[in-house]
Amino acid sequence: MDAIRKELESRSLWPTEDIQFFPLLACIDTAEDAAAALLDYEERGLGSSDGEKYLRLYGFLQAVFLQQDAIKKIRQSLMPPSAKMSPSSAQTELRELRNMTVGHPTAYKRRDQSGTQQQVLISRITISNTGFQYQVWDETMSNPSSVDGDLPTLYQGYKREAQTVLGDILESLRRR
Repeated sequence: MDAIRKELESRSLWPTEDIQFFPLLACIDTAEDAAAALLDYEERGLGSSDGEKYLRLYGFLQAVFLQQDAIKKIRQSLMPPSAKMSPSSAQTELRELRNMTVGHPTAYKRRDQSGTQQQVLISRITISNTGFQYQVWDETMSNPSSVDGDLPTLYQGYKREAQTVLGDILESLRRR
């Protein structure tokens, strides 16, 4: 993000007094703030006490969610409309994990054709720096299914994808 900010400033594309640039500034600021939270997760993990684990897990997933939205809007603002963003698996999986487990755990609607409403609970004793397990139930099931949330793998994939998108944005700016 810092390179994008500097590129905008060096090309005089960053008149901070211009109100039209405020939405872009808000997105860049949000992406940078989320990056600070994610760096803290990388350095310190999810913590040790149950409450700290939940707070840091919720914060980690929300930071990813905010950063994804901010990067998407930055891309829309700075890249030509013809440049399409390819769907990313790690980004989508991490976003769905957030929506399912901490965004809407009491009434999550599946993204398949059925649109079945599910209930999701995180298994407290499984929360660790390697991820967590969660259980999913809906009216079509006799018993909940148990699923592993592999945070490190999903996060590393998301990080690579986000860096690629940010690199594309920077290249597009440099070609202006």
